[in-house]
Amino acid sequence: RVDRRQRQMCIRDRSTQSTGCKKPIIGEYLLLQGQYVHPEHYRCAECGCNFTGGNCQEYEGNLYCTEHYLQLIKDTCAKCHKPIVGRSVTGLGKVWHPEHFVCHTCSKPFMGSTYFEKDGYAYCDEHFQILFGEPCVRCGKAVAVGGINFIGKMYHSEHFMCTSCDKLLTKSDVFEWEGKPNCKTCYMKLPLALRKKLEKKRKLELKAEKKRSKAEQKERNKKYANE
Repeated sequence: RVDRRQRQMCIRDRSTQSTGCKKPIIGEYLLLQGQYVHPEHYRCAECGCNFTGGNCQEYEGNLYCTEHYLQLIKDTCAKCHKPIVGRSVTGLGKVWHPEHFVCHTCSKPFMGSTYFEKDGYAYCDEHFQILFGEPCVRCGKAVAVGGINFIGKMYHSEHFMCTSCDKLLTKSDVFEWEGKPNCKTCYMKLPLALRKKLEKKRKLELKAEKKRSKAEQKERNKKYANE
């Protein structure tokens, strides 16, 4: 606390924040663990401000102004449940020490890198894909985020290429031939009669897909109406 007192002696501080002066105190002083000291010998461990008007608070051997003391005891790490002094990170709707916000599988800290959430746990990119991804047809590695589903098969976006010429494709410019993706140039090299047959098959599949989607939506609406 800060108070006013005359002819008290400033004791030598046993903490690492000040060496003390052992000179008489006239005016404001701090009373720390029953000992009188000059306020100017101490500063807030967080912001470095002087302690005036009673705004000195102690926590785990360090002194803080009231503002940062209240902030300190408010933000507690979701992992160790201790107050966070200095840097913190927010993830999964909670606050963490940076070194305590880690991948649920490998325990490696994210340190600002991207993480993925699943069932309330955080995962690094590598383990999220290993645990929850489908294998890429092209490379065999798991695809968890940003993949492309083409006729029921998964591809990494960088591996979604024309089977014939390896041109990188998007879902808007791909043509199917024997269950594999092809670019328009390679597709147009197929015999005309074969392309017509494939186009007819494709239209029938799209029609069936629309009919199935419409039936599923009707069933969902019926279910919601009965709830």
